[in-house]
Amino acid sequence: MARTAAPAPTSRGRTTAAPRRVRRLRFRPKPATRLRKQGYAGIRGIEGSGSVRLQDEGGDPSSSQLDRRSRSSERRGYRCGRQGDDLVHRYGLPTCTVIAIAITALVSACGTNGTSESTSTTTASPTSATQARPTLTASSLQPPSQDSSYTHSGGRPKVVFDPCTWVPDDVITKIGFDPSTRKRGTDMIAEYSFLTCDFWNANDETLQLDSGNISLDEDKQKYAGKFQSLSINGRDAIQVPQKTEADECAIDMRTKSGYFGVDIIVHTQGQLAGLKPCDHIVEAATALEPTIGKDN
Repeated sequence: MARTAAPAPTSRGRTTAAPRRVRRLRFRPKPATRLRKQGYAGIRGIEGSGSVRLQDEGGDPSSSQLDRRSRSSERRGYRCGRQGDDLVHRYGLPTCTVIAIAITALVSACGTNGTSESTSTTTASPTSATQARPTLTASSLQPPSQDSSYTHSGGRPKVVFDPCTWVPDDVITKIGFDPSTRKRGTDMIAEYSFLTCDFWNANDETLQLDSGNISLDEDKQKYAGKFQSLSINGRDAIQVPQKTEADECAIDMRTKSGYFGVDIIVHTQGQLAGLKPCDHIVEAATALEPTIGKDN
């Protein structure tokens, strides 16, 4: 039988155990996230609070890492840090690869209690070029500036209608959503721009409102063969049952700048309750359409 070596004696007569080998583990950072976004080729740059900065494929690949803070919190079972999926989901544009994304103003975009600042005070809209409109004035709801070299190079009109400051609380309540959950979404300010707003309700549904300067005709080309044409209060519109893999339904209405999109998404609890996103989408769009304004 093999004999085990005796422990080494100490100066006081006690023994100490032989040193144990410690295995060191090396943790390597995950590779930078590459995100594919459906969009028009050549989208670059972005400015403004709560917005996303995009570069075209000529950018620096080393910067193609999604800020991991954007995935750090959840709200009502729906990821508040869903900016990557949001970009693909919201803007429904032809395919383009985006290799650099930086998320800013995450604190205002990812609140933990779903309560926005007071929205009762109104003033004239700073973005309206055709008509002064009352607008909600909470600082967290204000749209980003649309003045940049990128927006100018795109040659498109500014987005006038901002759903996060122009749509009043009573309209949101009327269509079954909670106005206190009003949150500015991921605005996109580049050659093509979108102003966005999100709402939730107790049925685990999300209402996403997007006002952009991509024309409805371009939108129709994107979803050719997938949409149904309709009229909302006399305004040309299309209904798209499912833009992405989410359980959703959207109606996009023509505006002078482009189109205004109304999108309802049903999440897990709503699905278990048998809710269907297209069931009340026409009623929601009909209630929201007057907030655009006749001049827009």
